[in-house]
Amino acid sequence: MAVAAGAPGARVLRARLRRERRRHRESRAGDLYLLLLFVLCYGAIAGRVLSRYTGQHGSLVDQAGPERWWLASAAALALAGLAWRGMRLVGPLLAAPATQSWCVSAPVDRAGWLRGPLLARLAVAAMAGAALGTVCAALAGAGALGWPAAAGAEAGAALVALAALLQSRRLRRIHPAEWVPVGAGFAGAVVVLALHAQGAVPAVPALPPVPVAAAGLLLTGVLVAVAVRGLPRIDRAAMASGAQIASATATAAIFLDPALLAGVLAARRWRNVGRVRPRRFWPGWVRLPGARWWLLLAADARRLARRPGGVAVWAALLVIPYAVAVLAPPLAAPARLVAAYFATDRLAAGLRLIHASPALRRALGGGDRWLHRVHLVAPALGLAVWWLLSAPIDSPPGYPVQLLFPAGVLAAVYRAATRPPRSYAGAGAFDTPFGMLPAGLLIQLVRGLDLLAVLALVQFVLG
Repeated sequence: MAVAAGAPGARVLRARLRRERRRHRESRAGDLYLLLLFVLCYGAIAGRVLSRYTGQHGSLVDQAGPERWWLASAAALALAGLAWRGMRLVGPLLAAPATQSWCVSAPVDRAGWLRGPLLARLAVAAMAGAALGTVCAALAGAGALGWPAAAGAEAGAALVALAALLQSRRLRRIHPAEWVPVGAGFAGAVVVLALHAQGAVPAVPALPPVPVAAAGLLLTGVLVAVAVRGLPRIDRAAMASGAQIASATATAAIFLDPALLAGVLAARRWRNVGRVRPRRFWPGWVRLPGARWWLLLAADARRLARRPGGVAVWAALLVIPYAVAVLAPPLAAPARLVAAYFATDRLAAGLRLIHASPALRRALGGGDRWLHRVHLVAPALGLAVWWLLSAPIDSPPGYPVQLLFPAGVLAAVYRAATRPPRSYAGAGAFDTPFGMLPAGLLIQLVRGLDLLAVLALVQFVLG
């Protein structure tokens, strides 16, 4: 974008904006204090948990041997792929609607305006990558945590630089090949678990830390330099693509209502689909009594077929209980419950849709409870299959007790999918070191998860 003669530079414009903001805000010291207190407190808690895991209970997990290293590497690869997906959704460089109208559309140096946000995102990604590398190295039983932290920092900065580079090339649509890291992480975990069952897990490779770190630093530097050079080519459309998702995320966090973000993501997903081919629900030779409920089941099955991501997550979550059974056997049964809940929840899209739309329920007829029961069939069948596939990791005390847990998981999914609309009337609050927390809103937010927590605690005690 050409800069007009006499137009203020990016630094001057930012200084003016900060000066104007100070007139409307007294200070950010209070917000910064709460954020630092939150990070330090929960960081200390996480550090103590890792220390106890690797220290006091080290003899329990040392039996896993090299499996820990391979599973930690697979988890790091899958998490890096998910982080890449998130960065591609939001930009990573974006501009709010007000910024697009008053700043980005003005004759200001585009590279100078975006250089600061890019450097800030590089720093945050490097810190997040270092934390992820440290946690994975601690879980893998590595003696030195410095080199894994450095590798994670380099990987985080490289991912942000590569995402900014693709944004400058106007490659905003996510290609299916970009899901390869996530799939490779889960596939690697499956291979490691299969080799563990046969007792043939390969040894941990001896990687020279200095050459690997130097190569990663060189690659990251090249990507950052190319991304900085491509900043002038990032247009307003590229910066506005992720602004809606960022705004919906902030609004959902403020109002404690995840449905605000879920609606935006669903609309974006269906826009990416573009169009679908109309087909009959079932072949013409299928004739069953009670065609009404049968057609609703067919529509729910078609909904799942047009959202293959939900079925993929349902299958991928099978890895979680098996991996926990290798790393920490006492936690395998509760991990199985939690993974079963999230796997079943991915199949409850029809139940959530029916419950959230009174107009659709009136159009279909039959009563609300009847419609809920019909659309609960697909999650129940999915949970039954998932529970049977994950059965080898658990040794239940008896079938009556064992059947109680999947029934409880299904009830938790039903309770979460049929939660009433968010109500802000009469929601009390209580004072904490982190500020005032709305108790009534939190109770509405954890509907379904509360029952799951009770089930996990009971399963842990029985185990």
